[in-house]
Amino acid sequence: MSPQTIARPIRLVAGLLSENALTAVAFTACALGQSATRAGTLWLIKEFLQRTLTGGDSSAARLYAAGGVIFVAWMTTALFEYGAKITQQSLMRRIELSAMMRIVRHMLTLSVGFFERNSHGDLVTLARGDIASLRDVVSSACTVVISAATFIALLVTAFALNSRLAFWGLVVFPLLAAPIIVLGNRIRHSAERRRHFTYRLLDVFVQLFSGIRLIKVYRREQDEIRSCERLGQAYYQTLLDSLRARALAGALLESVAGFGIVLVIVLGGGQLLDGTMQWPSLLTMLMVLMSMHEPLKQVVHSQATLKEQAPSLVRIGTLLDAQPDVQEHPEAEPVTGAPQRITFRDVSFAYPGRHSTLSNIDFEIHSGETIGVVGPSGAGKTTLLGLIARFFDPTRGQVSFDGTDLRRLRIGDVMQQFALVGQEPFLFNDTIRENIRYGRLSATDDEIEVAARAACIHDEILTLPDGYGTVVGVGGMRLSGGQRQRLNIARAVIKDAPILLLDEATSSLDSVAELQVQQAIDSLMQGRTSIVIAHRLSTLRSADRLVVLNGGRIEAIGRHDDLLLMNPTYRSLWETQSRMNRGKGTTASADPVPALHGVREVHS
Repeated sequence: MSPQTIARPIRLVAGLLSENALTAVAFTACALGQSATRAGTLWLIKEFLQRTLTGGDSSAARLYAAGGVIFVAWMTTALFEYGAKITQQSLMRRIELSAMMRIVRHMLTLSVGFFERNSHGDLVTLARGDIASLRDVVSSACTVVISAATFIALLVTAFALNSRLAFWGLVVFPLLAAPIIVLGNRIRHSAERRRHFTYRLLDVFVQLFSGIRLIKVYRREQDEIRSCERLGQAYYQTLLDSLRARALAGALLESVAGFGIVLVIVLGGGQLLDGTMQWPSLLTMLMVLMSMHEPLKQVVHSQATLKEQAPSLVRIGTLLDAQPDVQEHPEAEPVTGAPQRITFRDVSFAYPGRHSTLSNIDFEIHSGETIGVVGPSGAGKTTLLGLIARFFDPTRGQVSFDGTDLRRLRIGDVMQQFALVGQEPFLFNDTIRENIRYGRLSATDDEIEVAARAACIHDEILTLPDGYGTVVGVGGMRLSGGQRQRLNIARAVIKDAPILLLDEATSSLDSVAELQVQQAIDSLMQGRTSIVIAHRLSTLRSADRLVVLNGGRIEAIGRHDDLLLMNPTYRSLWETQSRMNRGKGTTASADPVPALHGVREVHS
């Protein structure tokens, strides 16, 4: 790992700890108290054995008193241990919640392009699986704190009892450093590979669920089983590698600890025989060394867990370091009213790592106009709408409101000027009422009903069991496609934005649903500036102007009749669609191509 990669998770955890400093301090205090009283209890046992049982002043009263003191010390240790466990769990959950909220807040600052570049499955896995890994990291770090404090307290006690024996009992432990580091790196590499196969397995399951019809029709069940089995075996192998490394680290620790105990028994026994040491001190030394063994095992185990979860912290840190593509200008100006002109000046745009999607775009939209954007697939129509809404910034040139570059305007003010109805209608897993109200949270129930009527959906809502209180399910799965789209239109109505962006709003609907949605769209467009992408060119015949895109460039701008005469791309699209309509037996009319004589040139 590079120093920057190592520093990123450290900064992340340090920042989260600072947000929960009070809980962290309480945990540390309990951990230190637990460690100190545990070591103190062993010292009290030594004093009890030496003074009460081997001393000349032993008595029943002193025996009971010593027992009482040891019991109080033991109970104090138990209370500190209880406090440490409670504050550790609280710290883990608080940090998990803090991380989740930090990720959510940060992701909502990122631009649309970020979500188009990254797999949604990966982002969901990060937001759930990697945050769970962060909880394991905090748990392991807390265990290291408790174990290290306990080890140090016992170490001090051991040297206080007999520094020579303590030295020989612990001298072999530094030999573990090199193999533990090597095994830790092996565990980390296995974790990275296992995480890779986890994501691939997740993709396989998603494909199984979403593509089950194709799998059945093409009889590919066995192929899918074999593919899943290969990934499962690879995942299992990486898990086994990690378990072997952990087990080997534990075996090494046990062996070294056993050798240290044997040294203490041999050397301490010699001191007993020559009278330089009493048996209570040797017994307590053995108890201390054996007690030191457990926290050392915990440290090694936790170190392995930290190595294993390091990739998750790197992923979280990488996400939190991501910057939005669209940045707020330090001196951004407010948008004081609906723009009268939206102007493209020599605009070009390219997605990262790709050729230009749009090139040299020049045109102007006036307030109240309806502009249709047409062209073959991949011409850049949706990207054009994204530049108007400032989902992206141009690679070259500028898009402006009334002569002011959008990059010099407040992003929130620019977004407030738009309502968007896209090709795939999206609804939250909430009631119909709250899905409409999402367009303007201050909207009253009466205003919501007016919006639903304008979207031609009110009567159908009333037929549902709970009316406006009906929960639509994830993505609106309990409603038809036409109903979902009309609820999206109602949401746009309630926002009452001056500019309307329509991106293939009826393309995924059947003829009946399309007619209902188109009626709602016609109502929504009244009195607004509208930029419309539509798969059915017949719905754009009444547009004030049509912009024909082809290969990322504007070929022509004009009205329907003029473009039929002068623009080959538009004429080809119209004729193709007309033939398809006739083939389907639809009644949608398509004008014949007029004669080309004596017609004026269309802008190109």
